[in-house]
Amino acid sequence: MQFAYRLAAHLGIEDPAEMLDRHSPEWLDGWIAFDTLEPLGMRAAWSQMATLIQAFFAKMGVETEFSDWMPGVKPEDL
Repeated sequence: MQFAYRLAAHLGIEDPAEMLDRHSPEWLDGWIAFDTLEPLGMRAAWSQMATLIQAFFAKMGVETEFSDWMPGVKPEDL
């Protein structure tokens, strides 16, 4: 349901449950697939920020992990 709230916010829809009632599971699957490639909402901004921070530290010779900047999240899970 967390994804439904993010999608509803992205689409400007007030009621995620109503949104899900109006659309097919295939419609939702399509959005989930899109979100895998292009994260929606603030998750996208946090992912980009974590990537930039990691690149900055790498440039300075300090190796870090993506999860250092987004604890509990792997880049492939975004």
